[in-house]
Amino acid sequence: MIKTFLYGEDDSLPLLLKSLLKLRHGQITFQGAWNGTVGEVSDLHAVIEVHNPLLMDLILKNGVLGAAEGYIRGDWSSEHLVELIQILARNRAVLDQINQNIIAQASQFFLKAWYQNRKNSISGSRKNIAEHYDLSNDFFKLF
Repeated sequence: MIKTFLYGEDDSLPLLLKSLLKLRHGQITFQGAWNGTVGEVSDLHAVIEVHNPLLMDLILKNGVLGAAEGYIRGDWSSEHLVELIQILARNRAVLDQINQNIIAQASQFFLKAWYQNRKNSISGSRKNIAEHYDLSNDFFKLF
């Protein structure tokens, strides 16, 4: 399991580590912009060279696709891609949790923004009622 993890100014790393600490099948070592190891010792071990310390922010915002984007951009590299993919495949629940965290954060952000725009004032209440109920004459003509 993880012993130490040194990182710079990237505040998103601890958030992602919560998920990565749940790796049970294999071990991933990060080197470069930040250093550390997650997972349990097993037949699978991969080393990732982190070239951009903001990589975790990209992964938190875009999930697994963010990791792929980071690889394409050169934010990280590995000589152990096959092993890394095997580790991630064996720990599918961890990937799902990373993606769920993104969905949950995005949902909370958009719901909060939506509720803030629906203020409980006289004009706001009129607007909310008008959007929710059909109180026009067209409605009453149906009777």
